[in-house]
Amino acid sequence: MKSKLYRPGLGALAVVGALLLAAGVAYATVPDGNGVIHGCYAKTSSGQAQAGALRVIDSGLGQNCQSNEVGLNWNQQGTKGATGPQGPAGTAGPTLVLSGFDSSVTIPGQTVITHTVTPAEAGLAILEDAYTVTDLNGTTGGATTVDCFLEINGNGGTNGVTVGDDGDPIQGASSSTTDLLRTTLNAGDVVSVACATEYLGDANEARASAELLIEHVGS
Repeated sequence: MKSKLYRPGLGALAVVGALLLAAGVAYATVPDGNGVIHGCYAKTSSGQAQAGALRVIDSGLGQNCQSNEVGLNWNQQGTKGATGPQGPAGTAGPTLVLSGFDSSVTIPGQTVITHTVTPAEAGLAILEDAYTVTDLNGTTGGATTVDCFLEINGNGGTNGVTVGDDGDPIQGASSSTTDLLRTTLNAGDVVSVACATEYLGDANEARASAELLIEHVGS
């Protein structure tokens, strides 16, 4: 009868494999499933541990801190900090430059520039409206007066420019003026510039061009 051969090497390999597998499982629990690393900080010296010593423990294996240690937990990846309150908006520079043109001004006239203030543009601002009136025919019609209105939500002031005949049938005399307004703009406000002849008889005697600068100021 043949006897079975016993190979002790295979048994030893199995034991070693089992130990390695166990060690792999233990290592996988640091950090734990939530990404937290558990540790202990020695308050005082005890045995081989010196005061101030830090060691990592595996909570998955039931390891705990000793009586002379303080538990410390930290994340392998830091958590996102809380969002603080939003700071005040900074002071902007020149916000916007708008332009418009009316080739033949009449009564009641027309709006040549209009702009709705955005939330980013709201705040204390200086509005500078510069406009030029040019006589269309410098040989007829006599003096022509054009009024331009700088308005916010339909309310505002007016400024007039008068040009006279200069003998040029193609393009008569020109004259310019500037309106300045310091005010606080709110989101949704409508800023506009409109031009119209001051007298009915001046209709279609001149053209008007306007440029509006809206500039934020700190105070």
